[in-house]
Amino acid sequence: MMSLATIRRMSDEQAERAAEDGQVPYVIYNQDDVHRMPGGKDWNGKRKFPFPNLGSYEPEDWADTGENFFVDMSGFGADDEPALTSTQFNRELLALVHDDRRLGLAITQVGQFQCYVAVFERA
Repeated sequence: MMSLATIRRMSDEQAERAAEDGQVPYVIYNQDDVHRMPGGKDWNGKRKFPFPNLGSYEPEDWADTGENFFVDMSGFGADDEPALTSTQFNRELLALVHDDRRLGLAITQVGQFQCYVAVFERA
């Protein structure tokens, strides 16, 4: 298991790389966009998220909304665990696009089996 200090260090290192590469959050516009994301309608641990890993980097013209999802990346999570399973996360994304806001998603912290996916809005 990774320590909190290790996760923070990795987040800061990733932020530096994301800033250098000019990465921005992955934008979703509607439910069809969620369904068309790589891998189709459901997330599982067998493929990568399409969201960039920004670490602690907040791109210009984007604001972190403070809304985060704690997501299982292994594909072995259960519905009663703290991290959202692939099905639960997909449900959250589908509900999120009902807000009629132009939102972007990005990974901000990565652990051994889970990650935080943050919601960003154009500033």
